[in-house]
Amino acid sequence: MPIATRITLAVCLLTAAAAARAQNATPAAAAKVWLSAALEDPKKQDAVLTALRVSGDRDAAPIFAALTRSGDKRHRLAATAALARLAPEQAPPVLLERLRQDSLHTIRAEALAQLLELKAISVEQLQEAVQIDDDNIRCLAARGLVRLGQKTQAAAVLRKLVESKDLATACLARVTLVGLGEMDHLAPLGAAMHDASTADSIVALVLQQAGDEKALPVRELAGEIAGSARPVAVRVMAYKTLAALAPDGPALLAKAILEQKQIILRVHLMNLLSSADNNRQALTSLADDDGTIGVLAKLELGRAAQDAQAGQAAGQALHLGHPVVVDYVLDRVGKDVAAHGAKTDYYTAPLLGFIRSLDSDSREMSVAHIRAARAATLLCDLGTPAAMAGIKELATGRHGTLTQAVAGGMRWSKNRSVCDIARLMLDNPYHAVAVDAAMTLGMFGDPQARDPLARLLARHDREQTTLVTLAAWYLLKIESQSLLAAQDLAKQIK
Repeated sequence: MPIATRITLAVCLLTAAAAARAQNATPAAAAKVWLSAALEDPKKQDAVLTALRVSGDRDAAPIFAALTRSGDKRHRLAATAALARLAPEQAPPVLLERLRQDSLHTIRAEALAQLLELKAISVEQLQEAVQIDDDNIRCLAARGLVRLGQKTQAAAVLRKLVESKDLATACLARVTLVGLGEMDHLAPLGAAMHDASTADSIVALVLQQAGDEKALPVRELAGEIAGSARPVAVRVMAYKTLAALAPDGPALLAKAILEQKQIILRVHLMNLLSSADNNRQALTSLADDDGTIGVLAKLELGRAAQDAQAGQAAGQALHLGHPVVVDYVLDRVGKDVAAHGAKTDYYTAPLLGFIRSLDSDSREMSVAHIRAARAATLLCDLGTPAAMAGIKELATGRHGTLTQAVAGGMRWSKNRSVCDIARLMLDNPYHAVAVDAAMTLGMFGDPQARDPLARLLARHDREQTTLVTLAAWYLLKIESQSLLAAQDLAKQIK
């Protein structure tokens, strides 16, 4: 670290420490001191900002709003995206400022993409954006104008952009023009998509846009890519586009599922089918399959009926143990729990069974244990007596990797009732479990987390920076000072 930086940091630490002593060094005051110093430390900045972003706490929004004006281009770019997620209702004015004023086109494009995603930009503002001297920004703005009904003006811009040196921009411009009926762009678009040197990411972007914009003439091209040697993720996107453009998307997907042999592709196609409208007939046709697909089809039919069949099928699918299948089931259960809450208690037994089936004696957490943590989060969010009793048994029983997985899963639950279990874990002799319990309580602003979080902050030189950041942030939340602290911390960002 340069001498000037070390001197600046030392002054900051001394000043902050003096301020903390003036406030009798309360845990919240010490937390603000540490965060202030860490934001000035180049070695800690990234970890601190990552932790605050991942926390999902909207009180941190002032820090990210200030970062969008930072002299550090990496921080500006990351903050531009993070602010839209943390505080979507507060983000538009800040994003518009970045679009109009930032010195980097990459950041201006990110700001425009976020504004479009939030549907927080007007025709007039898009007309202003198409004048910016950057092909990517102009393409985004023109496509935005199409969505808002300004097709004539957008087409004039897009016709120029098909000559862009950036292949992605040229292809995306052609897709929109084809969707507007300008068929002379279809052949060169197809040539680019079939070219082996065209990046998979570009092919996927083109397919996604074709589906979103209902560019019907691209359907044949999507079918060709679906049957190509492109990676699974690209082929799945091709099938998604095909389904969006086909007269009977569910039937098309069901047929593709039966024809495919690769389990990963089949499961991804099931994911598309389960999200499609009017899919019952297609799912019923797959339910007679005596393998994985039949089980997943029964799960989807049970989900639609909101009955016990969904729980039984989820248990069978989880028992299969294939990682892609497990991820599929956890995703679907998560959607149901979020939508229907305690009515989906039929998922409790299969989720608990899945967690208990994993190795509890391994020395290190595996990917399977991370999935068990996700299952624990779902059980906590479900929050029924049976679900919480199972979580309590697992979290307070004999220590092992499953205990760690459950403790970690509790940290991400939105159900305040997990605090009752977390309090029982604060004195756990295993540091990782006790820390997760304190973090769980801290996230909800529970005062019983104050002392363990303060101890974690006091050991800041021996703990991961992300953990210390969250400990400091939650200490502020416990005292209802997190928003005020964020507003003060934002003032020191340069």
